[in-house]
Amino acid sequence: MLAALAPFMAKMGVSAGANLAKLAAVGPALILQEFGNLGTIFISLPIASLL
Repeated sequence: MLAALAPFMAKMGVSAGANLAKLAAVGPALILQEFGNLGTIFISLPIASLL
């Protein structure tokens, strides 16, 4: 599985490096989105376990 995904991961890394300025400009929005995703997991997982 890793051998199949390695070329795709390398391509994503190269394209992300080429757009580093754009990523830095939208950095706070991406960080807040990730905190929201993690918050959803940490809130819903205990509730789902209790059900």
